[in-house]
Amino acid sequence: MLSKYYKYLPWVILDAFVSYGAATHYAHFTWNVLWLPLNFIEFYALALGTALLLAALNVYFRDMQHIWEVLMQVFFYATPIIYPLSLVTEKTNNPIFAKIMLLSPPAQIIQDIRHNLIAPDTTPTVWKEISNWGIRLIPVALTFFILWLGIHIFRKYSQKFAEVL
Repeated sequence: MLSKYYKYLPWVILDAFVSYGAATHYAHFTWNVLWLPLNFIEFYALALGTALLLAALNVYFRDMQHIWEVLMQVFFYATPIIYPLSLVTEKTNNPIFAKIMLLSPPAQIIQDIRHNLIAPDTTPTVWKEISNWGIRLIPVALTFFILWLGIHIFRKYSQKFAEVL
């Protein structure tokens, strides 16, 4: 059965070399890549906490899904995903807005992933931009608070889901 796919093997190997060449040409890989699993664990914790919280809220409040769609659009454009964080500093001429944006857990996680994977020298992160350790830990603390809150609310109300639906 696999024999019919062997004809594609040279193209897969060629694609792997081209992808590797493009990645090493545009990205500056360092040992910071080893921090990526922690970034993904933090991202997973944030997503899981948000999903559990929204799942419980959506059972009791039917309009929550429509409100969440609007909020998701706002969060998407408020988080530097499709634009660099340096653009905020350039457009506002004030670095305080970029620092405030870094206190958001999704923005902090995205910037950390960019820093560890693509450009460690030029990507601003909460760890480089803010000198106070207490303030640096706000996005991480918020992430795990959202995870705890999501688990707590979901466990508390999940026994009554069938009755409410």
